Amino acid sequence: MRRGFESVCAALIILAAGPAASQIAATGDGTGLGKPASLGGLKGLKPKITLPNGAEPVTLDDLKNKAPYINITPGLDAPDRPFGDLLAGTIRFPGPDPTNQTPASPGAAADIVGGIKEQLRELCGNRTTGECGQIPDLTKVANDLRSANTAYPNCSAAVSSYLTYYPRRPVPPLIQRTYDQACLAASVPREALLADPYPTLLTTAAPGQVSALRSIGLLEAGGKIFCGALLRNDRTIVTARHCFDGRGGAYLAAGQVTVHPIDGRGEAWTLAATIQKQGADGGKLTKDDWAIVAIDTTAAIGAADLSLASPSKPGAATVVGYFTGHTATPPPPGSANGWQRGVRWPKPGLCQVIQIKPGCLQMACQTVEGFSGAPIFSLAPGQSKPTVIGFVSRPATVNAGACSTSASSITLAASAEGIG
Repeated sequence: MRRGFESVCAALIILAAGPAASQIAATGDGTGLGKPASLGGLKGLKPKITLPNGAEPVTLDDLKNKAPYINITPGLDAPDRPFGDLLAGTIRFPGPDPTNQTPASPGAAADIVGGIKEQLRELCGNRTTGECGQIPDLTKVANDLRSANTAYPNCSAAVSSYLTYYPRRPVPPLIQRTYDQACLAASVPREALLADPYPTLLTTAAPGQVSALRSIGLLEAGGKIFCGALLRNDRTIVTARHCFDGRGGAYLAAGQVTVHPIDGRGEAWTLAATIQKQGADGGKLTKDDWAIVAIDTTAAIGAADLSLASPSKPGAATVVGYFTGHTATPPPPGSANGWQRGVRWPKPGLCQVIQIKPGCLQMACQTVEGFSGAPIFSLAPGQSKPTVIGFVSRPATVNAGACSTSASSITLAASAEGIG
């Protein structure tokens, strides 16, 4: 773990405020649900800050010099109490959020895939089994990314500008808007842009085609969309386990998380207050970053009956999530201004599975804050029913296990195979 200020995000902070002391663990939950609190709100407190792994001490003066604000997120036993009544919870500092994915420049991603392919060629020789058999597929993935880079010539530059800020500091509205229009597709009009057509696997355009659209949900708590989810007809959702860390878990325990069917076919359903099933060890590793939660309803869900399986080879994928920066792009006059305005998916060719690892996937995709937990779909040639192949997890820098990679722009996903 890095020393100094960044290590605060794993520290235990004891705020001695009068006769009582509140214990606050400093973390990043990636949900964007924290409540802002100025450093002035901590005036008069005498904190004792201890950091793990021998990291250097950090004082409130350090925080004041390096951060304009902090986010206070109450804990499970006080999800809605004001700061003065805070019993336990989290402080989230501005800076790198370890749970936010980052988008991939299609040109740079094609080069990464090319490097993976060359490494395999050196290792495999004439062998064509296992990963060695994926070399032709990787060639197609790299070519598809380069074609997408040509088709959307502004996307790579927009990604670079976006990553100048994200996720370390707020992205200026103009850069958010440019990235949104250059790399993402939307089901509603944006400024002068018309609504984009859905990918084939989200439609029923072809005879017998099954649409995955009815199986996608968005989780909301405290008036904010914070994660995606798969809707299932057994009245459950599947999402990333880390969506219920921190504030998300507090809202879930309080029975205050709802799920919107992304096609807007009805009112949101409330989730049960407990996780029904989850990956091992609380979802710490990427392969275990999944959770199943019941939907508290007797109504029919009306989702598509889709299989969950790991992809057989690298290739194109589709993921639909919620872009929190959508507000930087104003809607046309008279258009709706609800949560549907934030629904986004990568433009064609801009989301590719590049490596399949035990229990997890590496992807070059346009995933940003708000896409966590979103189901990932593939549609094999000649098939009419999409397959759920994974769920957007944390980035490669956090407990990636078998999916570890030095490329920070690679999206990681928990494989759908084996999820009950």
